[in-house]
Amino acid sequence: MMRPGRPFARSILSLRMTAALCFLFLALPACSPIAVSVKPDSGLTRTRTLRVFAEHGDPVGVKAKLEHLLVAKGFRLVTTPEEKADYALRFRYVFLDGFRTFSAMIVETSNNEVVAVGELTGYRMDDGFLEEFVAKLADQVR
Repeated sequence: MMRPGRPFARSILSLRMTAALCFLFLALPACSPIAVSVKPDSGLTRTRTLRVFAEHGDPVGVKAKLEHLLVAKGFRLVTTPEEKADYALRFRYVFLDGFRTFSAMIVETSNNEVVAVGELTGYRMDDGFLEEFVAKLADQVR
């Protein structure tokens, strides 16, 4: 014979498990990593000049944030159109209530050789991955 409160306790336990799973499905993608890879012996250094471009518009203002983070890590940026840069960092992203995708590549301007790439895999609600991207890039560049 079953006790009277037993089915109620089981449904509460099931509800807690469901809530925990929903939290994990919602919270884990917000921590998606960003992968950064720099070509060995590419010549990319922090002392070489770099210009940042948004390939398909920048409604969220990622360019300014990236430039600020890069300068903080010791990269030399070119911001005036008259100056020629050694490298160009081109990025694109999709933002719909959070970052759905983000990708960036650094290209040597003299020969259009791709020397570094970065890519967000997953979904991020904040732009904290930009700090992660710049930190990983700085770790791989002298």
